[in-house]
Amino acid sequence: MYRSPAVSYLENPEKLLPIVLAMTFAVMAKAQEPQIPPGELVRSTATHELRAADAPGHCRYRLHEETARGSKTEEVIESRDWRIKRLMQINHKPLTREQRERENRRLTHLLTDPMALRNELKKQRKDEQRVREIVQALPEAFRYEYDGIERKDPPRELLRLRFGPNPAFVPPTRELRVLQGMEGSMSIDASVERLAAVQAKLVRRVSFAWGILAHLDRGGSFLLQQQEIDHGRWHATTVALHFTGRILFFKRLNIDSTVLNSDFRCGRDELTLVQGLELLTKEDDGALSPSHSTDFR
Repeated sequence: MYRSPAVSYLENPEKLLPIVLAMTFAVMAKAQEPQIPPGELVRSTATHELRAADAPGHCRYRLHEETARGSKTEEVIESRDWRIKRLMQINHKPLTREQRERENRRLTHLLTDPMALRNELKKQRKDEQRVREIVQALPEAFRYEYDGIERKDPPRELLRLRFGPNPAFVPPTRELRVLQGMEGSMSIDASVERLAAVQAKLVRRVSFAWGILAHLDRGGSFLLQQQEIDHGRWHATTVALHFTGRILFFKRLNIDSTVLNSDFRCGRDELTLVQGLELLTKEDDGALSPSHSTDFR
């Protein structure tokens, strides 16, 4: 005799529970799905990142870098126009007297030699321009799709997106060609449209200048994590680069670096580069002493 499935469920309500739960989760997922297309969210976030880079104020923090050759720890002071560093430790050991004196001479040289200072600033602006070009290219370089929600502590919801190369993207510079071979994931705090993390991997070899000058091997990876370190101010806390390749046929390229930034103290006042250099030259032991700063919070 035929029995309706509905009768079976009514007689055994526990059979209905998995279906109810599945329908509930499906409705919740649909309700939580952002209304803005993922590519537009990335575009708006990139705009906010570029705008934040031009915000006034300054930050002071510790930078620790681990490479295959060893490690170093530096004290950093940066503003929107410059960044200066003082070496504090090598391979987790404090500097010797000779090394401290060498650092003092280097910083004093920047203070007293206008040409050296101009060259340093020129290099920094060139590096900054490369970063800005990458951020500007993010909306067009990849195709995006939503991939769930991450919940962080302190309470914060991040939208996770997966991305892969956009075949229609034409890199305007040689450096941006690397984006054509990358895929990965991105986490965005949609409430403030700020980038919380990017994790990407090279899924194919990327050549520069038709492979004659250089190439990066498949399998290389990149990780960026940033978070809010002060009221409305975000900063990178982790940057990891792991790439291999070759330059001019014979020179092997091996990039293996993990940078961790910590102990942030930020101020809303503007420091001149000379003021920043003077702060670092006064601290030959590399201590982060608030007595040398006027507005660290």
